[in-house]
Amino acid sequence: MKIIDCGGQRTETWFDWHLGRLTSSRIADAVTKRKRNPGEPLQAYMDLKLELAVERVTRKPAEHFVSVWMERGTELEPLARATYELRTDAPVSLVDFVLHESNEQFGASPDGIIGDEGILEIKVPKRETHAEYLYADRVPPEYLPQCHWLMACTGLKWVDFVSWCPDFPEGLDLFVCRLERDEKRIYEMEVEAEKLLAEVEAMVAQLKGGIKEVLRMSLVPRAVIPSVADASSS
Repeated sequence: MKIIDCGGQRTETWFDWHLGRLTSSRIADAVTKRKRNPGEPLQAYMDLKLELAVERVTRKPAEHFVSVWMERGTELEPLARATYELRTDAPVSLVDFVLHESNEQFGASPDGIIGDEGILEIKVPKRETHAEYLYADRVPPEYLPQCHWLMACTGLKWVDFVSWCPDFPEGLDLFVCRLERDEKRIYEMEVEAEKLLAEVEAMVAQLKGGIKEVLRMSLVPRAVIPSVADASSS
């Protein structure tokens, strides 16, 4: 496993390692099979491609909306992790960022590593969302790509998807569902991801080519345009 020490997640170094890379938080938009029209990618796919290209050109992270619930989830994640460790008696180690073994343009930031085989993925959702997870008793479909990508990048065998909602009584506050590694699905995702990054590289080349053309034109001597006074005196 290629672990990158960034001095913690959400540090400046951590954001730098995310620049232009296809990470677990972005992968769903890259591999979604649905099409708005035949042969036409979803807008989310197009937005992701542009976002990655712009990050590679500007070397600055994209700006994303952060809701109150997202901020709450970040703040409560350590408590959720501690609750998982206590209830399952499974010690969790922390890593900042992991690069894919064979393609360093792919990466992931696990919420924890469990022993030698597992990954922890934590959500701290609203009460109603947590209740939906309890009722469905499965990894929510919208998070399957993220969980598979965590396994793809780390090489590990399973993910424990965790939802923690402290408003619920003990026994209902922690939902844990294990997702096992699926080699076929991971391979399919890697193929789709490589296609996307090839398109991103083409877009970067176009953007840089356009910039170079603008710079070239700015250096070309401009023709002198006669003034009105010059015209009248001739």
